[in-house]
Amino acid sequence: MSAPDKPVVRAEDLPAELKTLDPMYQVLPPDERKMQLWAQLLPAVYDAQNSETEWSGEYFAKWLAKPKAGTLGTIPLIVLTRADGGYSDGDSDIPAAQLETERKEGQAKLVLHSTNSRQVISHSGHNMNLEAPDDVTAAIREVVEAVRRHGKV
Repeated sequence: MSAPDKPVVRAEDLPAELKTLDPMYQVLPPDERKMQLWAQLLPAVYDAQNSETEWSGEYFAKWLAKPKAGTLGTIPLIVLTRADGGYSDGDSDIPAAQLETERKEGQAKLVLHSTNSRQVISHSGHNMNLEAPDDVTAAIREVVEAVRRHGKV
């Protein structure tokens, strides 16, 4: 690991809330819950998550500004989108309604990457794999089947 990749946070400096498992992970089997707790206590994981939030807004603004339509050709693509953004005023300097509009626009642009794509709205939050695993599984299966039969999603 090179110096810039090393975590800047020490284990003893991690926030106290990381020492308990978030309730959303209670749906996992016991061994996976233990693994989640172990992973969230790694300084490198904490550091990576925090560094992502520092650049993501600017990065995505640039990314969304460039046309991407058709860049994946006919590769089967399903964009899973949560039904509600879950934003509330006061969480950010940007109004919740604006964040929600930008989120929906960004999700719609993702669908345009392939001419063989569609969007599926999931009644879940950001962690679809935990909150709506059947939606995620169905989308994966549909994409795999479309690839196998060279068909449409």
